[in-house]
Amino acid sequence: MIYRIEDVDVGRFAGRTADSKPPFFAVLGKPIGHSLSPVMQNAALSEIAKSDPSYIGAEYFAFEVAPENLKEALDALYGKNFAGVNLTIPHKEIAAKLLSDMDDSARLARACNTLLRTSKGWKGFNTDGFGLEEAVRSV
Repeated sequence: MIYRIEDVDVGRFAGRTADSKPPFFAVLGKPIGHSLSPVMQNAALSEIAKSDPSYIGAEYFAFEVAPENLKEALDALYGKNFAGVNLTIPHKEIAAKLLSDMDDSARLARACNTLLRTSKGWKGFNTDGFGLEEAVRSV
């Protein structure tokens, strides 16, 4: 199911607060309907939950978010205690301009595809270069 950022205050998200458990994760993009990330990530979260009870009930969602609404979306997900967010084009470069904390790979690329919730806000990472390097290495 694809959600809109307006959905973050209704349904299964309505009661979530800054300390809600279990962890929730999301991918944001426009378009996002083609993404297989929720299927893959939810399968992985189910496996993790078998050995780590804190992940029981963890879920990964897809949100269709227009680029001009990215800041609002990130703020909303942070307020609902999402633990991490993945970003697709066109959000990667926009996010780099919104975040106050990024690792060296994101700073160098001037783009973030992975965000981690910290006590100070979202911290950005860029795993694209690593993924490309590993793919080339395996050929």
